[in-house]
Amino acid sequence: MNKTIFSFTAIVCAMGLPTASAALIAGSDFSDSAKFNAAGGTYDNAATSTDDLNLTDNITVSGWTFANGGSFQGFDGNAQAGMPNDNVTKINGDGQLQPALGASPAGFASVSFSITIPGGTALDLSSVDWVSRQATGSAARWLAFSTSLDTTLIYSEQGQGRNDGIDTVSVDLTGALYQGLTDQTVTFNWFAGGNGSGDMDFDTPTVNGNVSAIPEPSTALLGLLGGLALLRRRR
Repeated sequence: MNKTIFSFTAIVCAMGLPTASAALIAGSDFSDSAKFNAAGGTYDNAATSTDDLNLTDNITVSGWTFANGGSFQGFDGNAQAGMPNDNVTKINGDGQLQPALGASPAGFASVSFSITIPGGTALDLSSVDWVSRQATGSAARWLAFSTSLDTTLIYSEQGQGRNDGIDTVSVDLTGALYQGLTDQTVTFNWFAGGNGSGDMDFDTPTVNGNVSAIPEPSTALLGLLGGLALLRRRR
């Protein structure tokens, strides 16, 4: 008797379920030019707005919110040296010592925005990227990051005062906590502080991930039955 060997992958393919596709989800360049339009998004000139970088993925993006002194600053000929745009974040946190990775950032100056994933859509996050003033040495200023899915800090860098060096940061979000997100809102938070002039320059954040549609139960069932029928005929 012939034996039929099949896998879950074969059934999924037979069902015709949609596969995930890489996408830019949200971001902001803080500038007065629509740099993200080339990626298919829309731009709002208000500095407190973020960019929806994919209008077809059903994910909605909130504007920026501020807490504990977090703010944006315009061109002043200093913060922008070497940075991508004239408008950058300046997150003020004078007199605040840097918290450790895994610590709670509650009470620190911050800026944040959110994305909302509706039911019927699944998001697998991959990373959050940004550009900031290079932090080297052991002096006061620091920049940190967390999400609403893990309220402790998952990135925290301390360094000396601003200089013309630029860091391109990518925080990995491929862990299980950030996969299969649906019917929920996720907030991305940046924090800063320092022992003296405790502000850090920060620009061009981008949220990246993979988006797929979740089929209706009836559609999934029909697809599964069709896949099993196909395997039976082959057997």
